Amino acid sequence: MRIHIRAEALVFVYMVICFSILLFNLFAIGKNHVRERFIEKCRRQWLTRIEQQLACQDCSREKKEQHRRLLNRKLRYLVELIAYQQAAAELQVHQPEELYAYLKQYRDCFVQVAFQLTRKDLVTQAYVVYVIGQFRLLNAGFEDELTRLVLQILLHNSVYCRENAFQALVASGNPQSVTQAVLLLSRNEIQHSQKLISDDLLRFPGDQNALAQQLWQRMDELTPVYQCALINYFRMVGPQFAELLFARLNDPRQDPEIHFAVLRYLRRWPDPQAYPLLLELLQDESRSWEYAALAASALDSYPGSQTIECLKQGLHSRFWHVRYNSAQALLNLHVPLAQMQDILTGPDRYAREILEYKLKENEGREGTAG
Repeated sequence: MRIHIRAEALVFVYMVICFSILLFNLFAIGKNHVRERFIEKCRRQWLTRIEQQLACQDCSREKKEQHRRLLNRKLRYLVELIAYQQAAAELQVHQPEELYAYLKQYRDCFVQVAFQLTRKDLVTQAYVVYVIGQFRLLNAGFEDELTRLVLQILLHNSVYCRENAFQALVASGNPQSVTQAVLLLSRNEIQHSQKLISDDLLRFPGDQNALAQQLWQRMDELTPVYQCALINYFRMVGPQFAELLFARLNDPRQDPEIHFAVLRYLRRWPDPQAYPLLLELLQDESRSWEYAALAASALDSYPGSQTIECLKQGLHSRFWHVRYNSAQALLNLHVPLAQMQDILTGPDRYAREILEYKLKENEGREGTAG
């Protein structure tokens, strides 16, 4: 009897819990729906207000002050800022120059709002710096209190705060601020994605070469992780760093990851003085296999009979990645099949199989493309 009653009680408790969860979900959905409708209503209002400001070339001082007070009063609430951002983003597509001029005129309002909202939770802080970056609210010519605030947020543990802050600093077009941001991340030993850093730097709206040169001047102050991120960025900028980076490849004191990044750079931007070293690295099995594998990939940018013979030797490596990259490089160089018959009919099974595999893969791609 007791067991029967206890089972009924458990079923009752379970049903109560399920019903409570259902009510909570319905409440959350309803609340979210109401919030979205409110944001949409505010968005339309802000769109009208901003359009009026853009259309008003010679607005009276009173109207401008009225709009300024409205910004200060409304945008301190997150939902209003979201609605404002959506409205401004819509105008950014069609009237970018007019919008940037308008935002610059009322920049002091956004500075005030930023300091208010960045005292809140990390999600709000991440969103605020996202808006700062999207609308390029940081000064390009000098560092001010808003730039210093974003630099502080850059050091947060939240990857969203950190990434949005870095994007905002890049969007400023100020190479000094960007360089300072990279130095801060490195000095504080904050782990951030190398790809995100290099991709963000490529969005710099100013002179890419000037930014790259400034970053290069501070390379030795950075940890290997951030040096690699910058080398990846330099690879997308141009060939002007080939000689400087080759010196690092020749320096045994450098971290291996820096060497690997330089090898990728020298594949995109061939440098004649690097050619002998690439041949040597492919044949040198005393180092870690990554050197030979990356050298094999890089050699497809250095055509010639010596390259082909060296890559054919790479097919006999005991490391799979070296064999794979050597076979791919031979195909990238469009080496005639007749020149590879000694591999295809030779005694080395592993060299033969990797070359056959890459040939079939290449045929499949050509067939698909056709």
